[in-house]
Formats: sequence, C-alpha cells, structure tokens
Amino acid sequence: YPWGAYAAGWGTSFSNPLVSGTVAMMLGKNGSCTFAQVPTAVRQAQWISDPQVGSGRLDTLKALTYCAKH
Repeated sequence: YPWGAYAAGWGTSFSNPLVSGTVAMMLGKNGSCTFAQVPTAVRQAQWISDPQVGSGRLDTLKALTYCAKH
C-alpha cells in the first residue's frame, strides 16, 4: 500500500486475486492438489466471528498443507 501503510480490503474484487493465486500454487508445478481437492482445501479458512467478513480469512498455508495431508 502507498507510503508503507496498511489498509483493509474486502469483497469479491479484492478476494478474487488472492484466492486465484492460492489455487495456482495448489495446482502448480510443485503443488500437491487435485482439482477435486481445491474447494475443500480453500475452505480451510481462519474463522472470524464477524458477519461482515463472510466465511473467514483465506489461509493459504492451511490450503496448501491440506492437499499434502489428504
């Protein structure tokens, strides 16, 4: 973010590139996921009990390690 600051972001326009990048890593050259595992792996989100943030926060590490374990 400009000037070394942080900012909040939400919504599909903000989330889509983050989820797409995570899925690309999961299916990439060194990824261990199959197409069938992707939806369940991405749902390994960090739960946030705030109805304004939807289902939780994407946890890329949990998504990647889910496929390695299953």
